[in-house]
Amino acid sequence: MSRRSQGRGVVAAFGLLVLCAGLVGGGVLWFLSTREANRVADDFARAAPGCTTTLTFTDPGEYFVFEELSGV
Repeated sequence: MSRRSQGRGVVAAFGLLVLCAGLVGGGVLWFLSTREANRVADDFARAAPGCTTTLTFTDPGEYFVFEELSGV
């Protein structure tokens, strides 16, 4: 009869713990990513359609311009 080593159970328990921690961590990151996109969009500088708007930038860097269009 063969005997199972004690280390095998410890490694299996550690693997299960790492798997559960990864699943919980992934779920938390997914939840936070959906909240972050909505929060960032609320902070955009908006302008009324058809008008000229001047934006003043105080910090040097790279900026992006987004154009919102009505949906189909």
